[in-house]
Amino acid sequence: MAECLYYDTKDIMDVLKVGKRKANEIMHMFDQRGQLFRFGKTMRVRKKYFDDWLNQMDGQESRRRNLEMKMQRVSTQRR
Repeated sequence: MAECLYYDTKDIMDVLKVGKRKANEIMHMFDQRGQLFRFGKTMRVRKKYFDDWLNQMDGQESRRRNLEMKMQRVSTQRR
């Protein structure tokens, strides 16, 4: 199966260990940047945009690697 190209709000909640409200705030930030994809009520952000943003927010290499591993687990669960 193909790898997921987008993260939805639930994925953001799982990866960042935040609540739905904070995940929605992050998604709306991507909406303001013009980087959000909507499918009905579902909001999705391209993995590349999210990963780039996360790398900017997180300057520590080890923390970034841990988050990347979590993201890969979320991607494989979504298949």
